[in-house]
Amino acid sequence: MNIIGYARSLQGSFVTLLVTLSIVGILTWVALLITSQLEDTDEILTWRNRIFFGVKLSLVVTVCIFLVNAMILGFTDRMPRSDVDKQPVYDQMNSH
Repeated sequence: MNIIGYARSLQGSFVTLLVTLSIVGILTWVALLITSQLEDTDEILTWRNRIFFGVKLSLVVTVCIFLVNAMILGFTDRMPRSDVDKQPVYDQMNSH
């Protein structure tokens, strides 16, 4: 498999992964900034724990979706080989 072609095929997924991770990081930072300004009551700590759980869950889901997409692309996106019959690929495809 051509690694450069594989990486180019995953370019959209890379961008989606990086944007999602950036957004999650910024939202986490904002949530921490807001909750650090407030008093540490049980309600604030509960909300902070819920925010962290949501962040962890979204990160795990995002990375898993990326990995599944990469595996599907790696297993199914194969170019026909032209070196088997020594004929051009399109002649082989038209003959069937």
